[in-house]
Amino acid sequence: MAGVDLFDVFDFVTGQIFLPVGGLLTCLFIGWYVPKKLVKDEFTNWEPHVVSSLEPITSLSALFVPGYTCYLLTSVGSVLS
Repeated sequence: MAGVDLFDVFDFVTGQIFLPVGGLLTCLFIGWYVPKKLVKDEFTNWEPHVVSSLEPITSLSALFVPGYTCYLLTSVGSVLS
């Protein structure tokens, strides 16, 4: 690891590992744990006519985004080796 100082390591770990893992955990929490009514209230600011259906948003946050984040994390692992 010649030419790599401590700040480069911190930059890589926070930018390439902690941020995707934080996004993954947030999406899993929103998609599977938080009640759908609370998600709808937060997205619409309690205005019923703003969003007709949040099913695509919650489905994406529960299924697609975590899978894509895992793919990104594995691609970072392949870059490291």
